[in-house]
Amino acid sequence: MMPHKYICPGCRTESRAYSTQARAQRHGQRHRDDHHGGDHPFGETVQSVPYEIDGAQVRVLAAVLVVLVLALLIQAF
Repeated sequence: MMPHKYICPGCRTESRAYSTQARAQRHGQRHRDDHHGGDHPFGETVQSVPYEIDGAQVRVLAAVLVVLVLALLIQAF
């Protein structure tokens, strides 16, 4: 399952990536309600996007790996 984002060409904006298509669609509905009176701007889409890992996720992953390696070392000795 790939993440999805909502794109509104009328406002020239796009949402952050959401874990599911349904969440991106809900974001689009909120955007339409707030900025377009509930109407659908011409050309709006919900698109799947590749995964992107940010710095915080890399740090968390590194911390988890360190803990796992330490646990394995402690168990081995």
